[in-house]
Amino acid sequence: MRARDKEVTVVSSGKYLLFILLAPQLVQSEILQIQSNELKVEDGDTLLITIKGETKRVQLLGIDAPEAVENPKFKVDLKRTALDREILLSLGIMASNHLRDLIEQEEMLDLHFQPGLVDRYGRLRGELYGLSDRSLNQAMIDDGFAVVTLDGKDKKSPLWRELQQQSVRQRRGLWGLLAMPARRWAGSYLQP
Repeated sequence: MRARDKEVTVVSSGKYLLFILLAPQLVQSEILQIQSNELKVEDGDTLLITIKGETKRVQLLGIDAPEAVENPKFKVDLKRTALDREILLSLGIMASNHLRDLIEQEEMLDLHFQPGLVDRYGRLRGELYGLSDRSLNQAMIDDGFAVVTLDGKDKKSPLWRELQQQSVRQRRGLWGLLAMPARRWAGSYLQP
């Protein structure tokens, strides 16, 4: 659990100044243990899982990978990059396949997420760990199949950005397979 910053409200009434200290709101995190065969990869940064009988989409927190299907984000990326449709889809399919391979190497996985925290597409946001405590989000960056989207305030950001720069320099993953299209897709995310 983490506490948000305390909020102080100042109320003035003539001669008296009253400070009201509001209790910090606690955001409850959950860990869901999942068998690897219960996860479905939608693309290189999105999973489909069943929670309490309901299928949920989960965006892997702090990363972005190319789209593997033609959806609204794919259309934005296509226009922004001016890449050939098939090449852009190829990047997404390679990223999706890599995430699938990472998941298949694990028997059980832990999904760390906050149930009420969703992104603009309605996806839960979480981090996926193998039983060896390896973050698959981080592995996607390190292996060269995703870029970092964390802001500089996140404690993981410096490490993940360094791993991203190393994977680009060492031409791992997309940076070696389709380097120029991958760089066009990644755009400003590759800036140090």
